[in-house]
Amino acid sequence: MNSNLLDRVVRSKVLWTLWACLPVAALAWAFGPGHAVFERDRAARLIESARVAEARAEVAQAAAHAAHRAALAARLRAEETGSSADFAEATAAREAEDAAYLAAAEQWRAVAEPLGQARSILEAIGDPRVPKVRVARAKALVRSGELLEGVVELEAVVDELSSRGSASDPATGGLLEEARHELGTGLFFGARLLRHAGASPEEWGAVATAARRQFRFLAESGRERGSERFDEHHHNLEMALDLEQASYEEVLGRPLPKQCPGTSNCQNQCKSLAGHCKGKSKGKRPAPRKGDDRSTGAGNNEFGDGW
Repeated sequence: MNSNLLDRVVRSKVLWTLWACLPVAALAWAFGPGHAVFERDRAARLIESARVAEARAEVAQAAAHAAHRAALAARLRAEETGSSADFAEATAAREAEDAAYLAAAEQWRAVAEPLGQARSILEAIGDPRVPKVRVARAKALVRSGELLEGVVELEAVVDELSSRGSASDPATGGLLEEARHELGTGLFFGARLLRHAGASPEEWGAVATAARRQFRFLAESGRERGSERFDEHHHNLEMALDLEQASYEEVLGRPLPKQCPGTSNCQNQCKSLAGHCKGKSKGKRPAPRKGDDRSTGAGNNEFGDGW
């Protein structure tokens, strides 16, 4: 056989063999390294949709807080004047407030949903961003009124990150600080709403104590580390102390924090959160840090415009 013809036959067979192997190689890549690439891209799209939804939720939350302040002002005015017209206006303002908070809660749930899907995807491929997504989702849950679920999730993240390293560890420190801050915030919101609803001191006190301990830990450890967020943590600690010391009438006369869910869409969650905190308080707890008691001063005793 002519050598040129033989070479062409051999090359043709090699090319056909390579061509036949391409689908196999493609499948191997798709179910191997390519799978992780596809899943990360899918998770990134979900996280981006959550960011877009969060912007809408922030707008709805601001509207709800404005409606809340208007309802509070209307109620205080009606109580001062005793006018039936003012009481009717206060009732209408309260209904508008409830509707606004319910709308905001729906928007926050629209943030939490894609983050939950992204978490499942990232966990399946062992992506290190899972804790960050969990914190973001828990934050959205708390603001939607799902206080217990959000707090329990944040507690789990704090425990996991604490077991990996300390707040001074660059690998986990920033996220651990953020998770603990959101945990204290969720607990504070729960305590504030319980006091607003007239819950017993045993119920709201357990939640308020848990919030205060988180903020005290953040303030004292932040001072030791020179954290840029020390002033924020110290202010939150003062607010937690003030909430414990204020009278029921004082609490009712103050606006809720800006990012707090409304009273109408999380009453059962608040009760469940109180039970959760009371149950934890009966277990073994670390010794409180120095000064961790309700007798410590609470600053200027003003909530201002809230968080």
